[in-house]
Amino acid sequence: MNLINTFPGIHTALLTCGFVDDFDSFDLTRWTKTATDSGTILVDADGLNGRVELLPSDGTVADNDEAYLFTNEISKFLNGKPIFLMALVQYAEAATNVANILFGIGEGFGAANTLLDNGGGPPADYDGACFFKVDGGTRWNFESSLGTAQTTTETDKTAGGSGFHTLGILLNPISSTEMEAVPMIDTNGGNALIQPYRQSATPREPTIKHRFAYSTPGEMAICLGVKNGSAVQQPLVVDLVAFQQTR
Repeated sequence: MNLINTFPGIHTALLTCGFVDDFDSFDLTRWTKTATDSGTILVDADGLNGRVELLPSDGTVADNDEAYLFTNEISKFLNGKPIFLMALVQYAEAATNVANILFGIGEGFGAANTLLDNGGGPPADYDGACFFKVDGGTRWNFESSLGTAQTTTETDKTAGGSGFHTLGILLNPISSTEMEAVPMIDTNGGNALIQPYRQSATPREPTIKHRFAYSTPGEMAICLGVKNGSAVQQPLVVDLVAFQQTR
């Protein structure tokens, strides 16, 4: 009896590892929550589809308060083992263009100041890739990083608003020494993910794709984060996180 043909899900499990989390409950063995100033992570498990909300501050709201939701370091750059991660996120600016938002995968992500203070964006030294939006900005940015060798691109996609955005990141090893990092976005919150263009791209310029060298990469965690850009509470709502890597 061919069990793989009889139970095709087993075949998939042998090929890839990963998860899909709808937040219909909250898995404390998967996710770690951190927040400054007694900020909170609220789980609305009985809401529509299940959701989680990150709040950087408690009753005393301050600039640069932050909150993160992150996994163990379950992934790394390896030849022949592409990575895809995706999140369905929503935030509206609590004050004019001051939200700091992050979704991605990186070494050390989830620690304090994964989003640097005062609109500084992601850390200056990490292995990984992420979408982010900074205090003073209005668009999604995409960054790939191996240590301090970083490539950062402002996309042509406006971040935030009343609706959800689907953010996807493909990390595809094209050799034992080179990696491609490809951002994908659906600003309507659906599954029509497209590669964005660089903001102010010329008509013949291709969509965003980073290529970078890797040799001894560190292990990486999946992370979502929010940081206040002013003394106003800035929530971030997450409906879905998915991750797959070739086993």
